[in-house]
Amino acid sequence: MNKLKNWLTGVLCLFVWMGLWKFILLPFLVKVFELNDSLPLYNLTDLLGYLIGGFLFAFISIRAKKTSVNKKTTL
Repeated sequence: MNKLKNWLTGVLCLFVWMGLWKFILLPFLVKVFELNDSLPLYNLTDLLGYLIGGFLFAFISIRAKKTSVNKKTTL
């Protein structure tokens, strides 16, 4: 059950990050840096957001797992 909870926490944070990235941060970057003119640069920036989301998912999943293991050992 705890393993599922760790995955769900990571997936929830990943969805939140992707929502923030797609609807707030990426449009802001496109407007500020004028990425509409360069499609490869836009795609690279979009890919960077996905990579950050993947690392964030992994970090949160591992952190949640360590926290749940620490709680088990202290009880």
